[in-house]
Amino acid sequence: NDAPWHVRGEFDADSGTVEYRVITRDEVGSGLFSKITGTLSAKGLQILAANICTTADRIVIDRFRVVDADHSNPIPDFRLREVEAAVGEVLA
Repeated sequence: NDAPWHVRGEFDADSGTVEYRVITRDEVGSGLFSKITGTLSAKGLQILAANICTTADRIVIDRFRVVDADHSNPIPDFRLREVEAAVGEVLA
């Protein structure tokens, strides 16, 4: 993947939740957080927690803990890839 971002979802069986990690670059005022959370919500995910970090070099490392009520546990791989792709589209 040569994209200037990385998005990865991982199902946690113990909590029944998914953690999506987003790593990219950002500019002040881009609305990146709103774009990502809007995309997750539009995909029907309930965001339980977000851990947002931006380095001095404007590298963003964000983690979102979500519940995917559209799928029973475990969350299928195709669904994880679908959400990753949707987030990737807003990062593009």
